[in-house]
Amino acid sequence: MSGFEAQIQQATRQVRQRLDAFEQQRTVLAETVGEGTSEDGLITARVGAGGAVQDLEINPRAMRLDSHTLRDAILAAIRAATANWTEAVQEATARPPVDPEQLLRDFGVSPELKATMAQFSQRAADIEQNLAALRRNLAG
Repeated sequence: MSGFEAQIQQATRQVRQRLDAFEQQRTVLAETVGEGTSEDGLITARVGAGGAVQDLEINPRAMRLDSHTLRDAILAAIRAATANWTEAVQEATARPPVDPEQLLRDFGVSPELKATMAQFSQRAADIEQNLAALRRNLAG
């Protein structure tokens, strides 16, 4: 195998590793669940992707509360679960971005590989934009 072929294989491995890391990050985000409990401990909520409530546990003692207090406890549990989910998502997306330009600098590459890397760079930028939008929505 020539030196150039070895460089191409190494660059390809690095690109695959980074794409795999993005896929793992996407999977983690899809599976992340936040959990929160009301101050009185009677209501527990679980929130998933997009802030969707996935589960709500209501202790039977909560049924003795008046409707406004019960509503407030449910909302408090959902807010706590959403905050927990937001924190987990921010942690999961805090990884440094992929630097495809560094890959190009590391390997003197052919025009064909440069074109492939440009496509990869665009995809990585799109993913970064989506993550930035998600962070803004979470902070919003």
